[in-house]
Amino acid sequence: MKTDRNTAAAIGMAARECGYEDCGFLGLDAFAGYLEELEKRIHAFPASAALYEPLKRFAYPARDDPWARSVLVCVRRYGRFRIPAGLDRYFGRYYLFETGLPYSKHAAMHAAFEEELSALGVRAKRTETAARRAAVRAGLGWIGCNNLFYTEAGSWVNIDTWLLDRKMESDRGEAPSKCNGCRKCIAACPTGALSSPHMIDMARCVTWINVNSHAPGAGCASDFVYGCDICQKVCPLNRGRWSEDADFPGMEEFASMFSLERLFEENSRPFREMLLGKFGFIGPDDGWKWRVNALRSMSHGDAGRS
Repeated sequence: MKTDRNTAAAIGMAARECGYEDCGFLGLDAFAGYLEELEKRIHAFPASAALYEPLKRFAYPARDDPWARSVLVCVRRYGRFRIPAGLDRYFGRYYLFETGLPYSKHAAMHAAFEEELSALGVRAKRTETAARRAAVRAGLGWIGCNNLFYTEAGSWVNIDTWLLDRKMESDRGEAPSKCNGCRKCIAACPTGALSSPHMIDMARCVTWINVNSHAPGAGCASDFVYGCDICQKVCPLNRGRWSEDADFPGMEEFASMFSLERLFEENSRPFREMLLGKFGFIGPDDGWKWRVNALRSMSHGDAGRS
């Protein structure tokens, strides 16, 4: 079965009308080789093996959906919101603006797009898969040395994927990396999690440590209390790619509440509720993680001033 070009064009138009920057397609066989990539990392970082093992399921995006024939990949840009002064020193920008909260409009965006797909007679199902690999194979961008996905808008983008019941394949080739030998992200990584291009030790990544680790603090020298953007902020390909031409609901209110001291005390109910709403990887019973992260950030800041 050949790709239906008319349907592909209609899906692309619907995606852009719903707010996506770009979209593309790939066959289910495009995930061949993904397991080999994971095994390479497990071999390189055996201490992180337990973190990589669950990702193996992404090699089989249609395992539970035999009707699926291809994967649709859509890219949306979040690098356009105004950031209150200093807030992104402590929070990864992705987590500030990609929350899935009702007021972020992303849920409505997904629903509207899926309605468009249904109107085109296309069966679709949101899926979790190796999204960055899928986006590259669909011809939408490339992977930087920091292991993040890039388009011409930089790495400040997010990827959504769907299974489709139609055979769709990309008519674009894979874009080559534009890192051109630059290793600034590797040099800037505070824990050495980035050790070489496209290789990251997940257990040493600041983002993993401050939102997931059960032994937080080991080797984590940064101001970040949730997430980390260091490798993205130093990247020349991100220079000038954050536009700040839109306001994100609730951001100014959150900024007015936030301080490291308040994060440590966590004794304001409105502040606690906002934390739980925006930063879901730290649950209501894990307030100790916020306190540890706040202390670590204070200690790092004090060390920088000494």
